[in-house]
Amino acid sequence: MGAVGTDTQDSRDGFPLVEVSGTSYEMGYQHGTQAAGEPRELLAANALSFVPAIEALSPSFLEEVRGLADGAGISFEEAVLCQARAEAVAV
Repeated sequence: MGAVGTDTQDSRDGFPLVEVSGTSYEMGYQHGTQAAGEPRELLAANALSFVPAIEALSPSFLEEVRGLADGAGISFEEAVLCQARAEAVAV
């Protein structure tokens, strides 16, 4: 596999810096390895702060997110994170 930048503490605009090289698969694998330690629970909790705004704008969309969570077998928090992933980093 190619060289991997392992210092995910370095960041740009609130996102961890991930450095990869090699084949497409190798780059995906390296990215996944570097991102595995990221605080998914913290990001999911941050995403929940958007629920009141989502509900105020579109209660039916919030119900769709609940259905997404149930259908995918993931937590509601993780489903909200899928919808507000970039915003959840900056909370």
